[in-house]
Amino acid sequence: MTSNKMPLVSIITPSYNSEDFISQTINSIINQTYTNWELLITDDCSTDETVAVITKYIFLDKRIKLYKLKNNLGSATARNNSISFSKGLFIAFCDSDDFWDKDKLEIHVKFHQEKKVSFSFTNMRIVNEKGVIILKRQSIVKSKVNYKSLLKNNYVPTSTVLINKSLLSEYKFPNYKTKQDYVFWLNILKNESIEAYLLDDCLTSYRKHKNQITNNKFKLIPLHFNILRRTQNLSLFKSFLYT
Repeated sequence: MTSNKMPLVSIITPSYNSEDFISQTINSIINQTYTNWELLITDDCSTDETVAVITKYIFLDKRIKLYKLKNNLGSATARNNSISFSKGLFIAFCDSDDFWDKDKLEIHVKFHQEKKVSFSFTNMRIVNEKGVIILKRQSIVKSKVNYKSLLKNNYVPTSTVLINKSLLSEYKFPNYKTKQDYVFWLNILKNESIEAYLLDDCLTSYRKHKNQITNNKFKLIPLHFNILRRTQNLSLFKSFLYT
């Protein structure tokens, strides 16, 4: 990819007690074949060695920047903080327990530009705590997602997203304890002129581990219902319909 086709990509990573996984996350970004990026990490008052791990990388690569919140405010605030400092034409997300294939950005940026879209995402695989693949996800989305289809399910994993920064000037991650990314995508796609396009390649590894807040599938059904009722103001009937 030539330099004039390599716009700056700002990668947004929130961190909180991520010492076990964040090295793999950062290494996967440093090793990208696409080199014009900045990694903006906002730490949400970690109590382990996360900040120490990140600090070592800052000395190795000037493209990595660390911001530290004074209070524990959640991943939504951490993401919004990093976005506020971003300089890229595009925004990508990679959570501190996930990691990318080395050509993720190169393939994704090319797709995003050639399709002339403002919001796109890739397929992903699910790995365990050790990074071993436990499921290669087969997307049930054919090519794109709109607001109505996203009401049924969150088809857009955060660590797979590439989005135009200009689009985010109108939106912020809502400060909810869980699923704030899902609400964020819903709010964006309420604009009928915007759709999220799928690049159907597995380029991201999503890590499933015991510390995740929404790790119990039986808790996800009422959570989904409440999101539709409280954040999207759907009727009881429609909320049941889409749950």
